[in-house]
Formats: sequence, structure tokens, C-alpha cells
Amino acid sequence: MYTAGIPLGLLVDSRGPRPGVLLGAVFLGIGYFSMYRGRTYSLAEKMAVDFLAAYNGGPDSVSMPWLCIFMYLTGVGGCAAFAGSVKTCTLSTVSSDASRTLTVV
Repeated sequence: MYTAGIPLGLLVDSRGPRPGVLLGAVFLGIGYFSMYRGRTYSLAEKMAVDFLAAYNGGPDSVSMPWLCIFMYLTGVGGCAAFAGSVKTCTLSTVSSDASRTLTVV
């Protein structure tokens, strides 16, 4: 998750919080949607969608390495969104209050 923290921090510091939050949303979407769609459904199962498809065992479930990759993507997305939110909090305060804001966050 935090293996991407330094590059994402440099991106957010140089370009602002919007690219970080956008990148975080993309990574979170890819990771969670991949886990959601990790299973192929038969016609009978389409009526009752299994939201934990990637966690189910069986021949049509996602393998453990793919599950780890998807969870890594969700972690990178959360880290990017968090870096953008910290930058937004820091920029929205007066410079004398910046140290107190970082202490709270």
C-alpha cells in the first residue's frame, strides 16, 4: 500500500491534490471492480449477485495472487486519495495554523 507513498507524495506536491485524488479514484475503482467481477456468473446466479465473488473458494473464483494484486491496487488508491486530502487540508489553512492542522491530521 505505502510502497507508492513517496511517488504519490511527489506527484501531489508538484501538481496539487486533484491528480492524486483522481488517480486514487481510478485505482480504487479498478481494484474493487476487479474483485467484484472476479467470478463468471451462470444465468441462475445473475439474479443474486455475490458481492464477495473474489473471496469465495471454488473453481470459478479468483486465485490468491490476483486477489493480492487487486488489494494492492485498492491500497495504492487509498494512499493517493489520502495524500490529496492532506494536501487540501494543508492548503486551506492560514500559514500560522498549518502546524496545528498537520498535528490534527
